[in-house]
Amino acid sequence: MPNPLVALVLSLLVQLTAAGPGPGRVTWGALRSTGGADSSARALRPARGADSPAGAIREYAQAFSERSVPRLGALLAADFRSHIAGEDRVESRFPEGIDRTMEMRVIRGLIQGVRHGDSVLAAPIRDIRVKAEGLHEADDPEHPDSTEHYRLVVIDRFTFDLSAEDGTEYLGHPSLHIVHLVRGDAAMLVAGQPADARHWYIRRWLEDVNGLADALGKVEGDCEQADSAVSSRALATLALSIHPLGNPACPTLDVACDLPAAGPARLEVFDVMGRRLQQKTFDVTTPGTMKLQAGAGVRLAPGAYWVRLSQASRYSTRMVVVAK
Repeated sequence: MPNPLVALVLSLLVQLTAAGPGPGRVTWGALRSTGGADSSARALRPARGADSPAGAIREYAQAFSERSVPRLGALLAADFRSHIAGEDRVESRFPEGIDRTMEMRVIRGLIQGVRHGDSVLAAPIRDIRVKAEGLHEADDPEHPDSTEHYRLVVIDRFTFDLSAEDGTEYLGHPSLHIVHLVRGDAAMLVAGQPADARHWYIRRWLEDVNGLADALGKVEGDCEQADSAVSSRALATLALSIHPLGNPACPTLDVACDLPAAGPARLEVFDVMGRRLQQKTFDVTTPGTMKLQAGAGVRLAPGAYWVRLSQASRYSTRMVVVAK
């Protein structure tokens, strides 16, 4: 049975992206309940409890429980992205993840309710219950050389339940979430967010990681190997980077690596919790593009992985998926 909470969020995303201007435009309903649900028009205030990566997660849970749109907005970095596990409707509209602007619209819609013309798409929420249990930190594989500024927080059991004013209950289920955070003095921020070392901000949220693995494990289709021929790119504009190749239904990670200089290089594979699964060191004799198999020799279960290419002091990281 589909998760009713996920179904609600997906419905909001579809409606918020499909509705155009005019009399039938989407609007946020007036709050009928009393309590802590602030107006998002208020000035953005610093996140008061986000003085550490885990503190930012706890502040996020508390702000949602108190239905405070401004406090939630204060925690999201300007380059924030969220990813909902295995949902094609979301991936087709947001291939790079749900950005900060749309995330804040969904948050506001959940808390305040949403109308489309005379139709009520979602009733305002009168009660939100959020639990983030089993928090532990790890290095962020996207930023291996800046562990003081970038951290990853694993939430073993994240639970999100809602009670709407029309009596509808939206119950989630405890699931594994992965959150990437950045310290204020290294973050991309919006106006009003302090750019200092005393504040941490959420820049990426991977929801229901176990659900993602289950969904990918059910993907149907044949594994087709990538073409071994990789077109060369102009060396004058070549930058260190990774490009996934082939069909994600293959149990391997074939990638094309742009290598702008000769010398030793390293290709590594990490799971979403930042644990290194495999590394390969190789010599580049001629700058150009090479096809390599990341994770060779390791059986990769369905799921998302980070592939990191490094050479000298430069590195490039890319998220890829294995479907079966």
